[in-house]
Amino acid sequence: NLAHVAASLRQLAGARDAVVVPLDGTRGRSFGAVVECDEGVTAATLRARLASVLPPWAWPSEIEPVSALPRLPNGKPDRQACARLLAVRMAP
Repeated sequence: NLAHVAASLRQLAGARDAVVVPLDGTRGRSFGAVVECDEGVTAATLRARLASVLPPWAWPSEIEPVSALPRLPNGKPDRQACARLLAVRMAP
């Protein structure tokens, strides 16, 4: 459940908000997360913290920490922009 993963990410120390989106990659279908974080929080830090609250099969294949999530004019997170950020990260 992507919403459960996003909620778990939001509860981690140093994370303020998170968007989890499905991804299509060379290894098949998976999901990734863009996480709005405090300065100095890395993807490795988030993975280590996530390991204490979710089983390995529920971990995002890609995590992109950002200082601010891309947002729509109404203030909601821009899920399409988050998916594009993760696609760039996954590109060979």
